[in-house]
Amino acid sequence: MERWQDMHKTRIGKLAFSLLVVFIFSLLSTSKVVNLFASKGSVRVNNKIHKVIKLNKNSVLAQTPKRNFVVCIDPGHGAYDKGARGINGICEKDVTLKVGLKVGQALEKNNIKVVYTRKDDKTVLGSNEIQDLQKRVQISASSKADVFISIHCNQFKNSSVRGIELWCNYPNTKDEELAKKIEDGLYNLKYTQKRNMKYRSNSSLYVLKNNKAISTLVELGYLSNPSDCKFLASDSGQAQCANAIVNAILDFKKGNAK
Repeated sequence: MERWQDMHKTRIGKLAFSLLVVFIFSLLSTSKVVNLFASKGSVRVNNKIHKVIKLNKNSVLAQTPKRNFVVCIDPGHGAYDKGARGINGICEKDVTLKVGLKVGQALEKNNIKVVYTRKDDKTVLGSNEIQDLQKRVQISASSKADVFISIHCNQFKNSSVRGIELWCNYPNTKDEELAKKIEDGLYNLKYTQKRNMKYRSNSSLYVLKNNKAISTLVELGYLSNPSDCKFLASDSGQAQCANAIVNAILDFKKGNAK
């Protein structure tokens, strides 16, 4: 009887061991358990670095780190496309680039990944307008941007017209939420007026309509207006606009943290 009990215990032990082996290999096949005898640090799985969390003395679980929040900055126009021309001779493409770079640099200091559609005035995104717009959207899509900010300046034949103008696809959306935060931040600088929010129903803008990211287009002011143009052409004005946009993005990110 004792011998039978010993044999029975042996069989149970072998069965338990076999089940344990199957269980371990099934976990390995999911690429979650990477090294049952690792102790700390990080490991590489499928060419990706995973943070290692120690479970007990002999086992660890590889946890995929949270994906970075990505912002695509789109300084409007550029190269041969000068955009609006200011009454003092300044070009829209130069204002948008300076503001856009300042926005990106400040976001990077806040540990946000930034992608630019252009970082200089030499980059040619397309030989015509539609190719240029398509490339901007492609850059946003390929970077898997969470937020897309297109920066512009306005102009009008009547030089008395001035003000901030924000565009997004639809009302009551995350896009509008972001646009309103930027609008409020710029308006609080008190350099110009606030104009009505614009939507796809007003006019369909390619970089918004075809963008998967939460998107808005910012018209900083009218270069055809003396007051707006003076502020937007100055280093101080550009820095203040950039700071307002950055604070709006950070506030939006904080309120929509996943």
